[in-house]
Amino acid sequence: MRAALGRRPTKIPAVFSPLCLYYFDGVSDGADQSGNARTLTIGTAPSLSGSLVSGKKAGYAGKYTRTDSALRLTGAMTAIAVVHTTSLSGTKIVMGCGTPGASGATNVLWSLGTNGANIRYFAESGASGTDTSLAGAQVLTGEFCMLSLRRTSGTAISLAVNGVELVTGTCTQPDTGGSSVFSVGADGAGTNPWSAIIDQCAVYGSALTDAQLQYLADLALFGGQ
Repeated sequence: MRAALGRRPTKIPAVFSPLCLYYFDGVSDGADQSGNARTLTIGTAPSLSGSLVSGKKAGYAGKYTRTDSALRLTGAMTAIAVVHTTSLSGTKIVMGCGTPGASGATNVLWSLGTNGANIRYFAESGASGTDTSLAGAQVLTGEFCMLSLRRTSGTAISLAVNGVELVTGTCTQPDTGGSSVFSVGADGAGTNPWSAIIDQCAVYGSALTDAQLQYLADLALFGGQ
């Protein structure tokens, strides 16, 4: 896996039919670039306080949310995020969907984040609220990288960094009940925040192919080279 260049990533276009696409660039924060008008609500004001990239600070510190049944995904899906961090201690959430403050099965329908230096998928399922997660794949620090979660069915999960699949597994089917709040920058309750840069992120209602993920990673991180 090649390392990304130390520059601001290229904005990925609305290809492969994303349900939502966001650029956290200090200009269009919260605006949906997919054409589906899924604007996010800013819960905590964003802060441009990340690492210097090409002479400009590009950062994110806050939480954005949207209640939207279209993002209550329990079958095939893909979530990608171009991120940058210098610290990966503890559990951090880049984005996910669930019910804030709920207990048991409906608390987390799906989420993408990290646990230590590993990329992580997490959900809760079953009447007893059984936690199910898949972790693995080393996340890069000190440079931009693209994290991706792909679910080809309700149970088959794969995680990738920079378009390269590094871990696969099977997780329990998430519960389909409860309201659905999509959140970026933290979990639905506003905890486990991502404390560094989220440059852009997107959610798709299908499982993107390896080639599609690699295309997006190459475009965002290397300008398509």
